[in-house]
Amino acid sequence: MSRCRAMTRLFATACVGFCVAICPRPAAAQKPLFVKGLRELAEAIVATPADGERVRAAIDTMAEGLAGWDRQTPPADAGILDDNTPMPVLPLAAYADGFRLIVGGDYSEAIRSLRRAAASPADERARLVSAGLLAEAGRPEEAERVLLGVLDAWPESAIAHWWLARIYDGRKRVDEARRQYEAVLPVALAGRGQLYSAICRLAHVQGDFAGALEACRRRVQIAPGDPAARRDLGRMFLDYDRSEEALAEYTAALSIDPRDAESHAAVGRIHLDAGRPAEAIPALRRALDLMPGQHDARYALAIALKRTGHAEEAARELQLFERASRMAVEDRRRTIAEESR
Repeated sequence: MSRCRAMTRLFATACVGFCVAICPRPAAAQKPLFVKGLRELAEAIVATPADGERVRAAIDTMAEGLAGWDRQTPPADAGILDDNTPMPVLPLAAYADGFRLIVGGDYSEAIRSLRRAAASPADERARLVSAGLLAEAGRPEEAERVLLGVLDAWPESAIAHWWLARIYDGRKRVDEARRQYEAVLPVALAGRGQLYSAICRLAHVQGDFAGALEACRRRVQIAPGDPAARRDLGRMFLDYDRSEEALAEYTAALSIDPRDAESHAAVGRIHLDAGRPAEAIPALRRALDLMPGQHDARYALAIALKRTGHAEEAARELQLFERASRMAVEDRRRTIAEESR
């Protein structure tokens, strides 16, 4: 019984947020049966114990929904996917081809592939449970060995790739983590925005600007209304001295979320560095209104005020910055002293 509970808990990482990921949006409202079946399938294929009847019933529901559509093949972005969910929705190895076809919008062939997968006699879930229990017990090296064994036997196990990516990421094994995240992308039914975010971050650490920029851009393309995606792309441009492109992304982030203090501060610093202190001042003031603890923004505001001839106000802001800096240093010393006892 405890093993079944462990399976359910560990596979939650592959299923969490699935209702949000594929709940019908306006374009999907005409095909609720297909969406309902897809939701049931993603839950059924990782259920413990394995329930083949439930899996087949979910696929039948998908097929029934698809039969009610127009003859024209639906496009891949027809409202099935939500790429900005926090966690990717991933298949066991046997279902990887079907998930890949769904991501590509070939739903009819996907159903045929899923039916073949449902007839597979064995899968990797027992080994995945073992790996998950080892990871939970703080034994990542052993969990890694089990997951690599899973991939030797089932190379398309997206859940194994995902768990390995998380282990490698946490242990700063950048190259390996990036490869595992990239392996998951083609079959991730949702949550690709977070995968691209991780790949962007890791490529940046590797010094691969082109790869980082491509991943961040792909994230923006699939989640244009996510201010964090815009902000991360802007930060990437700033790190490589492409300030005007960064300004465009931070401005886009603010059009989505006007209360984004970090983006206001970034806009202000970009204007200041470009020799436009008068334009920097409103953005920096707004950043501090929203987040008074942004000490870097306060220092930048002091410089901008000084350059525009507001010497007295600049001095006050600089005094506030210096006071906050001293307090931060004192707090850090106290923390170090307490930790060393």
